[in-house]
Parts: sequence; C-alpha cells; structure tokens
Amino acid sequence: MAEANEWQPIENAPMNGTPVLVFEAPDWIDVARWWDGDDYGHNAGWLDAALESKSCNPTHWRPLPAPPQP
Repeated sequence: MAEANEWQPIENAPMNGTPVLVFEAPDWIDVARWWDGDDYGHNAGWLDAALESKSCNPTHWRPLPAPPQP
C-alpha cells in the first residue's frame, strides 16, 4: 500500500471535490479538484482549485501537505 503522501494513480483520487495535488507529464503540478459537471452540458473533469477553470488530464495525485504551524 502506498504511503498517504506519495504519488498515487489518478484513478484512486477522491472524486468529492477535495483539493489535491495533481501531476501531468512531463512536469505539470497543480492544486485541483474533481468536478462532476452540470446540467448545462459542461463535462466532468479536473478543475484548477484556485481559478476554477478546466484543468489538464492528470495521471497522478497526492494529498495536500498540512499547513504550516503558527
């Protein structure tokens, strides 16, 4: 079993809107979340978590790190 902080196949990623780090070859890493689409014909897919824009097709994911302690 992979450690929780290691890269995992995208098929194992949470599909509930949780922001995660995603990777697409050769060197693209971003924070994204899965979006189920809508009733207006917009397809489901990975969205950039900050911009809420359509993202790429990542191949791997990993949880976000814990925030820094004060």
